[in-house]
Amino acid sequence: MEGGGSDGDGRFVVEKFDLKDFESNAKSTILLDLYLWTLSFCKEAGLSEEKTSALFTIMKRLHEHSKDHDDVLSAFNLFKQMLLQHSLANTQGCVELYSPTEVKMITQFVHTTFLQHYRLYRFANTRDQEKDQFSTCLFVNTAPAPPPLLAGKVDEEKKAVQEQVAEEKPDDKEAKEEVAKEEKKEEEESSEARVAKAV
Repeated sequence: MEGGGSDGDGRFVVEKFDLKDFESNAKSTILLDLYLWTLSFCKEAGLSEEKTSALFTIMKRLHEHSKDHDDVLSAFNLFKQMLLQHSLANTQGCVELYSPTEVKMITQFVHTTFLQHYRLYRFANTRDQEKDQFSTCLFVNTAPAPPPLLAGKVDEEKKAVQEQVAEEKPDDKEAKEEVAKEEKKEEEESSEARVAKAV
């Protein structure tokens, strides 16, 4: 469900307009989307329940009109006639609901949502939608669990080196560190001598 509404709005519209097959039927999905946008508009515009109901009636009739009429102008004329019946006191069969400001907002909404895409709605209503559905079985090979580390084998050379390191006396380590320090000191002195010679 796209539209502009919440999940609660979607359930409300599905139940009121009997669109329970919207997940498998493309026509119902398109109609649900249109009704959700209409409901969202009504909430944003602050329309009462009676005005919202009248706008839903107008949208439903426009949608049904698109099934039989290819002309956008005839759809606009039908919309104009229905909207005037709900807004002008002098119109035959009038139920005065909408103010001039609301008429302007509704006209703009219907133009930008339904009338602007009239041919798409007509095409969706008059053509059967093909549905491609494929099913396949996938087998995924997973690697076996590794053996525990305790069961692993140690290379004999590595084992000998590890034992030698473990057996080294602390004095040997200190002697090696001492030799490394002296070598580093000699390198620093020789580099200082080279710099002095260069200057």
